[in-house]
Amino acid sequence: MSEELRKSLFNEAPYDGTSGSSRAPVADDYGVILFSGGQLGTETDSVATVVPEHWHGLEVGMLALGGVAHVGFSKRSAAVMDRPAVASNAGVVSQVGCPIPAGTEKRFRVPKVSPGERVYFVRESDTVGTTVRMRVLS
Repeated sequence: MSEELRKSLFNEAPYDGTSGSSRAPVADDYGVILFSGGQLGTETDSVATVVPEHWHGLEVGMLALGGVAHVGFSKRSAAVMDRPAVASNAGVVSQVGCPIPAGTEKRFRVPKVSPGERVYFVRESDTVGTTVRMRVLS
């Protein structure tokens, strides 16, 4: 890891990786992806999107804006969130995801999978217009 990338990550500033970083292989890729909070236009319906392969195994920060986003990762492109799941004494085994309140950033690690496998970012929000910014932290 270059010294300038290390300093940028330490300060949690976006960095475009023009010195050959594996975190951002092209110029003007600042390592921040702006996702809809769910299915575009409704955001309250679940959607799954591929995470860049060079982010697998890395720690990311996710910031929800506009509403509460319920998020998770999956190896399945058909994975869904199920926000309305009802709790029980035994615990609900469902697709509830982890909530990120609006204006709050949470840290997660993108799963590391076998070469050639994909990781999907699965999310659904409680409010139309919600977005999630995902950025590489380490």
